[in-house]
Amino acid sequence: MAKATLRTSQSKSRVRKQQHSRFHPTTLFITGPQTRSFKKCIGAIDGTYIDACVPAEATNAYLSRHQQVSQNVLAVCDFDMKFTFIYAGWEDTAHDARLFMDALSRPGIDFPLPPEGYYYLVDFAFPCTRGFMPPYPRVRYHRSDRHSNSSFSGYQDYFNYRHSSLRNVIERTLGVLKKRFRILKSMNPYKVT
Repeated sequence: MAKATLRTSQSKSRVRKQQHSRFHPTTLFITGPQTRSFKKCIGAIDGTYIDACVPAEATNAYLSRHQQVSQNVLAVCDFDMKFTFIYAGWEDTAHDARLFMDALSRPGIDFPLPPEGYYYLVDFAFPCTRGFMPPYPRVRYHRSDRHSNSSFSGYQDYFNYRHSSLRNVIERTLGVLKKRFRILKSMNPYKVT
């Protein structure tokens, strides 16, 4: 009886640990003096375009600016480059913020809301709400913006630089996914029935 109880309690704690570990920030990128402001960050969110096959009557809504039929996909990942949530199926013309707000409003899809005090890094397209931290607006953000001048013009500029460095994990994760599964970048024109 004692062995069975011990096994049961160990398996329950293992399950609890696995469910809860989805929200724990990893120490892979979050340690160090440069990132101490981001210790409670648990991952990053972004939208990406993936080629799609859709019925002929829906083609216009899914047409990208490059005249490719694609869908907008919302992705959430942690700092171990593991996806914790994917929300696919929206037409290419849908804005990232629209996907995000729709994902938050649908309780059935189980969006991984951050626990109290934790947050995700998001880009300018997302609203600044509790649990989701965008960069400062109207302050340079991307590394390519600073190649001519590497000094920081203030706290907000420095913050955006660190934000960009950490949020880059979602860009890298999506890049690895698309490189591994090349069909996501060039979908063959299969007939949709």
